[in-house]
Amino acid sequence: LLSRRQRQMCIRDSCYLAISHLKTKFGYDDALDAFGCHGIGGILGGVLTGLFCVPELSWTGKGGLFYTGDVSLLISQILGIVVTVALVLVLDLVIAAVVKALFHGSLRVDEADEALGLDASQHGESAYPSFSGLD
Repeated sequence: LLSRRQRQMCIRDSCYLAISHLKTKFGYDDALDAFGCHGIGGILGGVLTGLFCVPELSWTGKGGLFYTGDVSLLISQILGIVVTVALVLVLDLVIAAVVKALFHGSLRVDEADEALGLDASQHGESAYPSFSGLD
């Protein structure tokens, strides 16, 4: 079985690949890389819990698939992930519809404002006055 360090490396590397490759491949806008870190890391961590959880830490009392051969915790973890993703997707679509209605059909700022930076275009000041982009 994988050690704790090996499991952490697996999650870390998966998050890095999601940030560096999935974002460019699918072209989604995630300036803070929240989905790559928290979305992918959380999903993978949930699945790995169903695989590697020791019985003493399991709410089922049976542990993960690789420790006990019982698939119940893994199924519960995957079901929890699916329900969470579905709930977040529905709520995100509702929030996007409200924002789109409030801002007259657009979810994005103008390209010129985005290129200039929203701190300068919307607020008239720089959030990072000493940052030249080359630091």
